Amino acid sequence: MGMTNAERQRRYRERHLKDVDAQGERIALVVTVPAKAALTRLASWHGTTQRQALERALIESQARIINTLTGEQQNAFHDGKLTASALPSNGHPEPLQGNDTPAHDAKIKRLRSTVSGLLQTEEALHKEIRELRAHLKNRDAQIEHQKTMRAVVERERDMAKAEVSRLKSAAPVTAPDADKVASPLPSNETAKRTEPLPSNKAERDQAIREAKAAHPEKSNYQLAREFDTSEPTVRRALKG
Repeated sequence: MGMTNAERQRRYRERHLKDVDAQGERIALVVTVPAKAALTRLASWHGTTQRQALERALIESQARIINTLTGEQQNAFHDGKLTASALPSNGHPEPLQGNDTPAHDAKIKRLRSTVSGLLQTEEALHKEIRELRAHLKNRDAQIEHQKTMRAVVERERDMAKAEVSRLKSAAPVTAPDADKVASPLPSNETAKRTEPLPSNKAERDQAIREAKAAHPEKSNYQLAREFDTSEPTVRRALKG
């Protein structure tokens, strides 16, 4: 006698339960189309079956929740007595016992200290930015002033050049008349005798004495230069 449909389904369920070492549980539910599509994509992403993808997603989600709970909260979670709304982070009026631990307080203090330091750093940066902007503004003003002064100096220089050119064209400088330029007269110190000196010693001494008599203000040195001789010779001539 053949098996009925109920028997075939029962054996099929038993066979599939044995695939997971008789540790499987059947889930009979209907999900939305987006959820089914998400399950299909996750299975394709991980390279697993849809059942393995679903198991992995559920186990990982549970692990993330457990890591945020204390020991007492984990026990309540495993017993099915803990809900997300009972946690302080979800606005429950009465936090669970043991959630406000010293470690939690220390973490909050560290976060507050970090935020305070960041705010101080931000304020210091804003101050430096304001000072830098003021410095750049003053520098721009100085550059504009220098440009203005340079333009003024260049304009005055051009005006001076134009005035010099005008004066030169109005009154040209003429060369002095050669006939009116007086030639310098030779001084007694540099004057030289033009006539030839006598070759005879007696005549030369006589010429020196006559020159001294005609110009008593002349010194022996001047007479020596005039007669192209030495001072001892002039002295001997005057003594003779």
